[in-house]
Amino acid sequence: MQQEATITIDKDHISVERIQIACGREIRVVSVFPRQGQCTPMDKLKTLVELDYQQKQRSA
Repeated sequence: MQQEATITIDKDHISVERIQIACGREIRVVSVFPRQGQCTPMDKLKTLVELDYQQKQRSA
């Protein structure tokens, strides 16, 4: 199976976006990783919450 992913790198984190098919539905999967291990667990959580908020605004 071949998948394509979009990788975004900025000064704070690396994001990887891809489309996954599960049960016949396309699901957009976004993974966020800290760059160089500079983020604390709280920073990671804040980034994920912000990303979730942005996605909800786009879909509204």
